[in-house]
Amino acid sequence: MSDSHVKLYNSLPSIKDAHDAFASDAEIISQLWPVLRKYEGKFGVCLVHRHCSLLDGERMVADGVVTEPMITDQCHPLSWLKTGEPFEFSSEPTERPPDSLFADFRDIVGAISVLGIFYVPEEDRKHPRYGVEHTRGRKNIIRYDDVIPTAWRLSGDRFGPLGNCTDCTGPSHPIKIIPTKIIPPPRSLIFPSGHTNAWRNEISPLALDLISMSLDAVKHCATLVPRMCMMLIQFNEVCTGQNQPRTQASATVQVDDSCVKETQSFLQSVTDISEEIDNLYTSSNSLASIVKRCKSRGICSSELEAKGFMAQLHLLRAQTDAIVKEISVIANLMNDLPRADSPAPRLRDWAELFAQISNQVQVIDISSSGVLEIATHLVEDGIEPVNTNHASAEH
Repeated sequence: MSDSHVKLYNSLPSIKDAHDAFASDAEIISQLWPVLRKYEGKFGVCLVHRHCSLLDGERMVADGVVTEPMITDQCHPLSWLKTGEPFEFSSEPTERPPDSLFADFRDIVGAISVLGIFYVPEEDRKHPRYGVEHTRGRKNIIRYDDVIPTAWRLSGDRFGPLGNCTDCTGPSHPIKIIPTKIIPPPRSLIFPSGHTNAWRNEISPLALDLISMSLDAVKHCATLVPRMCMMLIQFNEVCTGQNQPRTQASATVQVDDSCVKETQSFLQSVTDISEEIDNLYTSSNSLASIVKRCKSRGICSSELEAKGFMAQLHLLRAQTDAIVKEISVIANLMNDLPRADSPAPRLRDWAELFAQISNQVQVIDISSSGVLEIATHLVEDGIEPVNTNHASAEH
């Protein structure tokens, strides 16, 4: 396997750099639509970027929802630069775009180097879905969300995004991806300028979903505090041996299996809530991106829609603030956890569960604080309703 491929892949821009280079030319996607329609949805447009750095002999290979570096000859080109050079591969058979498509593609994109062509698997042609890439080590795992579109393809008679990515920086992705700023999608294909239906059809439903998600998270977080208190009492009693010196009692006191099982159950609950908050953060980011895009394009809401949306934002901020406070209580309780430096293996295993819980609590704290920050910014920025003259002109 040639190292020239490794050199090519490692020279690709990061997702952020690719997005910045393309954002000003987003309208070009709509110009590519007529060209791609000729090929019955087999091919789409992708934002050319790297996910990590490859080592000698490796290729970036997609296998189902996982894409990762592999050393293998059993792979097929999946994504191509506009010049026709493949930069990503698939474990499944693909089809190379015809030379005529590459020629038409180059004529339209011109000097833009961060747009390429990718093969759309038959399953995705039958069942349209939007994926967002998350990473574990050097593996990119697709989850279905909406952050930054990185690939577009035909779906019936419409043209829309297929793939998204949150952050593809460094020599490799961070293990836990929590975006630190909002980057609007590089397209203007949602709704035309001045179209107030955007608020009814896009923004308000998403805001309602966020309120429902945050309310569920508040309820779930509220159940954690009393459970955490009981577990800490039990753990403290075992560690202190009912007021005996800890080092003397810890080696002899037996750990009740029911206590360990409850802690394991609690860890699962915290992990589930962490996923809930992560989804809430992603959706909040999407809402903020759409609102920002509407404002930049002069898309206004009616006065009633603006008031309703602001009420939703205040509710979202209040519920998220409740989540942050509940998690803060749990974090403070974790700080009071006694040390378990006993030679008893069962006690050390129990203490390890609490350490894992502490890590998840920190993740929830970061994510929920991020949602609160987004909601607060949206509330403070406010929504400018359409003026009377504009409304009259529309009607």
